[in-house]
Amino acid sequence: MHPDDAERINQTLASQLGFDDVGGKYYADFRIITKKGNVYHVAGNGHLVDVDEVGRVFYVLMVNMDERDIG
Repeated sequence: MHPDDAERINQTLASQLGFDDVGGKYYADFRIITKKGNVYHVAGNGHLVDVDEVGRVFYVLMVNMDERDIG
């Protein structure tokens, strides 16, 4: 995650989803920085679930908004 976005995203996550909010959903736009230093604007859509074998899992689908075809 881009350092300039970290505090805003942490606050957004905390306000949208509590740790006990199984089934809760999360959405945010933010930037990521790759190992090569490239910066991409992404949309993250997450969901908190209970998995019998491992416990609570928070999974996120990230979409690269820079490459999204909206035409």
